[in-house]
Amino acid sequence: MLLTRYLWVQKYGSIDATKELRHICDNPACINMEHLLLGTHQDNMDDMRERNREIHPTGAKARNKTTKLKLDDIPQIRYMLAEGFRQSYIGELYGVNRVTITDINMERSWKEVN
Repeated sequence: MLLTRYLWVQKYGSIDATKELRHICDNPACINMEHLLLGTHQDNMDDMRERNREIHPTGAKARNKTTKLKLDDIPQIRYMLAEGFRQSYIGELYGVNRVTITDINMERSWKEVN
């Protein structure tokens, strides 16, 4: 479970499976509860287009449709690394090997994502 989802559930209760959290600040790493809204995936995509933030992965990430990590996961992972979360713990959360998290941390992968 992503940190933002965990915090939302702790404060407001469960999240319907058809809903996702939307960042009104456009910062996926933000965990300020005042910046989060519940909405559908379509709501989130509409927000993205309205704010001209259509970001698409480049390079290997654009060609690899089976990657476990998605573009929006990377800022959250980097935030958790900066906050001192263990790489093995982050890997477990995202269903990837600790080495994958190390590569993100060392900017050997996903370096095009800020």
